[in-house]
Amino acid sequence: MLGYCCRQLIKLCGLFVLQVHIVPTIPKAEWPPPVFCTIVALRLKPFCCRSRNMSQQMGDSHRRFLQTMMGCAVVTGREADALYRFCCEAHNTQHVPHKLDDFIKTINSKLQPLFMEIRKGMSEDSGEQCYALINTSQSDITRMSSDYADNELELFRKTIELVVGSESGKISSTDVLNSADSLTTKKMKKSETEQLLNRLVHDKWLNENQGEYTLSTRCILEMDQYIHTMYEDQVKKCQICHHIAFQCQICDNPACGIKIHNPCVARVFKEKTEPKCPTCGDFWPHEIP
Repeated sequence: MLGYCCRQLIKLCGLFVLQVHIVPTIPKAEWPPPVFCTIVALRLKPFCCRSRNMSQQMGDSHRRFLQTMMGCAVVTGREADALYRFCCEAHNTQHVPHKLDDFIKTINSKLQPLFMEIRKGMSEDSGEQCYALINTSQSDITRMSSDYADNELELFRKTIELVVGSESGKISSTDVLNSADSLTTKKMKKSETEQLLNRLVHDKWLNENQGEYTLSTRCILEMDQYIHTMYEDQVKKCQICHHIAFQCQICDNPACGIKIHNPCVARVFKEKTEPKCPTCGDFWPHEIP
């Protein structure tokens, strides 16, 4: 089954007649990241001048990279680097190390008219760089309406609200189950709520660890504008990486109150015996991860 971003690309684009199938393109022995053991392969048949121009301007290595992103939605920086190398080698294209962002920039120049983008972010859990294929045409959760029912989207909104309002950037399944009782649309049973949480994790909108839920990298990247619009007074960006921060530490100085992601804290205060806030200079009292 095609991922959300792939379906959105097809719907927004309307440029190609598509024959879609899944093929085992990359043998496991040659491809460490298991997420890429199969690749979504698209046979693109242009039927208008605009699509022909796009085909001519993008090489096969770019198309293959994009097609894989359609099926995966989000990948780590390590996986993206490996995929970049594989796509170049598979299509006899020069692979230039450390030029992944330039490679993606070429793809994004063609995606921009389709209101899509491969965007770079950071995992709040690990601090690892990630890349996600996102829809930029809408700033609301309604973009997910083709995949989720109205009551499911309402509960997802409530889940985001719970995460934004939490001190740790984490919430429990009990928190979500309790919020399901206040749905204004169709009510959901406990089993239905649990199934929805599993789907949101599977579709990479949420992360789950030992019963605690956090917003995934994909969610933060794609819902960034929505979150800033809805919770302008509650959200802040990390002082170090400048991405929106949920799982973070906060300066205790009331006049300062900056946020720093846990992985950024570990990097900035590494081997410092008396860490100080990079903004106000006060002692940083939190445990260094």
